[in-house]
Amino acid sequence: MVKLPENVNSLLLSAGKTVKTSSGSAVNIIICLFTVGSEQLFSFAVFNCPCTRNSTSATLIPGVSENAIYGGVYIIVPAIALFILGIAMNQKTWKLMTGCARRHPAAARGYKAGCATLMEILMQAMVAPCAWIAIAMLDGKYYACATTVQPFDMTCRAVTRTPANKIRYTVTYERNKRKSQTLGWIFIALALFIGSIVYMANRWFSRLTYLHRNYMLWYHDIEDQKFELIAKEQIEEEAEKNIRNFLADKRPKLNWDKISTVFDLVRDRKGYAIYSRLDEWNECHPINVDDNVSNKTTNGSKDKHSSLADDAGFGSSSEMKNNSEVATSNSLIEPREIEMNTLSTGDTHRGYSPSIQHDIVSKPLLEFDGAMREDQC
Repeated sequence: MVKLPENVNSLLLSAGKTVKTSSGSAVNIIICLFTVGSEQLFSFAVFNCPCTRNSTSATLIPGVSENAIYGGVYIIVPAIALFILGIAMNQKTWKLMTGCARRHPAAARGYKAGCATLMEILMQAMVAPCAWIAIAMLDGKYYACATTVQPFDMTCRAVTRTPANKIRYTVTYERNKRKSQTLGWIFIALALFIGSIVYMANRWFSRLTYLHRNYMLWYHDIEDQKFELIAKEQIEEEAEKNIRNFLADKRPKLNWDKISTVFDLVRDRKGYAIYSRLDEWNECHPINVDDNVSNKTTNGSKDKHSSLADDAGFGSSSEMKNNSEVATSNSLIEPREIEMNTLSTGDTHRGYSPSIQHDIVSKPLLEFDGAMREDQC
């Protein structure tokens, strides 16, 4: 392994620290460098200004020369594409848009906060298009081609046979090229000035100080990392329970068909999201992974409980069993009341009470709640 010099290593560490603490600026720098490289590639390998002796020939836009269309497209279209790409690659765009039409009114932040977030997204997306326009204007080829009817000082046949570095251009073309470079520098100065004013105004009216703002950014980064890590652990546990519940007994073909169909997000009677057909199947078949363990524990301690009951004077185990059966039959008289109590006090998965989940809740709840989809069970 090659060991870097100490000064180079410290330089790389400081650069990495700068990128972490100024992620927005670092991303903008990377975008600008990518834009410069793309422009050079287009200018060298793709762009080829057309040679047209007849300026009134048929074009896509009547009354506009072919050179104007060709050069203008290379200036405007990539800028529009980069603008749309910048909006699409911003994570805040999808946080703002996803589920916005069906968001709960209590969770909405209001139009003011939404417009502020949208303006922030648009300002960040403007970096790449402005960089493209600035570099394209400094290069001069696109603007000169668009504003010059005949850019070549030679015949079109000779242009096609001459190497690119030996092609002769007209005086008008060279003049327009210099004009493009001047306009490019003016555009860069205006973009930097306006961008600096907007950025400083945003910081000026910020409710946070410098260190407090950095603390908030660090918190957001760590929160996202921890949320992803803990959520994956929780998902793994829930998925394992659902799979074990499905594979606990013999499965008829109907169950395989239910979990194998195309899935669309639905919600259960409590309003909780169901994420897969297997998860939907488990809603109608409560988790019984630990039934074997609980049965073994109950059978193993049956004799012990009976002897303790006899010694304590509570009667024989058969009498206690009869009493429990009577109590259970009485509890089954009003399943709707039991259901309502379960829905209001349950604190387990999906809001079901574990004490009556297997024996009472599953069927009466499905009969009571008309909102539950029939094909779920």
